[in-house]
Amino acid sequence: MFPRYSERLIDSFRDDEPSPQSGTGILGRNGGTSKTLRQCSGKESLPMYRTEHGAANPFRCKTCGNSQIKAFATMYAQGTSTAVSMKGFFIKHAYQKTWRQTEMAKLCAPPRKKAFWPALVFGVIAACGTFAVYVNRMPTAVSNRVTVFCFLLGWLGLYLGAYHLFWNLRYFPQRMTEYHRLHYCPRCGTVTKV
Repeated sequence: MFPRYSERLIDSFRDDEPSPQSGTGILGRNGGTSKTLRQCSGKESLPMYRTEHGAANPFRCKTCGNSQIKAFATMYAQGTSTAVSMKGFFIKHAYQKTWRQTEMAKLCAPPRKKAFWPALVFGVIAACGTFAVYVNRMPTAVSNRVTVFCFLLGWLGLYLGAYHLFWNLRYFPQRMTEYHRLHYCPRCGTVTKV
């Protein structure tokens, strides 16, 4: 499956991003991003970005300077709709769910987690083949090849499942964080990473 448009953008912005050790980024009043605490609940609120005097506003388009940029997550939510209706002519007996999405919402879709079903399919095929060999339903020459094939397929399924689990735990949160930093300028059509 091909990566989504937003995932390709995340990869392209990752290549352009300076290293975190250089200390560049959005600076607050005291030289770093300022995080204020909510007084009513005691939980940490969203960081308040205060630019230095004379520095550019980070929530502006870097090409045309438009201050009305839209987040990818907002465009995805605005372009996706779900409608539930009753189904049936005289007697309403079932529900029908309709899901619609604009082309822009498809382009701004968030990254997906990797699925575990390929690893599960490989494991089931390997288990069925191994069971057929041990029941002695095949000739010896064929059963040796089937045993080796099932062994390799089982290890491939385990590797694929472990890789997808690792990717979902390690890289998916990073992709989502980077996805939430992407903004679109409706005036000039460029994508800005804030």
